[in-house]
Amino acid sequence: MSEKSLYQEIEKGIGDLERSIEKFPPAACERTVLKVLQDKKVREAIVKELSDHDMYLQSVKCEGEHDQIKVIFTFECIPPKMCFLAHIITVTYDASTGKVVAIDHFP
Repeated sequence: MSEKSLYQEIEKGIGDLERSIEKFPPAACERTVLKVLQDKKVREAIVKELSDHDMYLQSVKCEGEHDQIKVIFTFECIPPKMCFLAHIITVTYDASTGKVVAIDHFP
């Protein structure tokens, strides 16, 4: 899939999340995910991971409380390729400033 197509798919996913966000409580992980996806560098990191490694987004979860929340995007290989280490992007979001403060990759 081309980078342009990946960006378009991210935008569709953001739109789907925006349309359903009212269903989630104010402190829900989904609300934080929506906020971090507004950051251009986060979207770039996701597209790079997907396009460079033939992977798909397997899961998204949040850790932490209060002001520092980590949003963890986990990527797995597209079969039949076998990956024994998942690729992970961890985005640190500062809720008090409303900004992404770090984007870390593993491996």
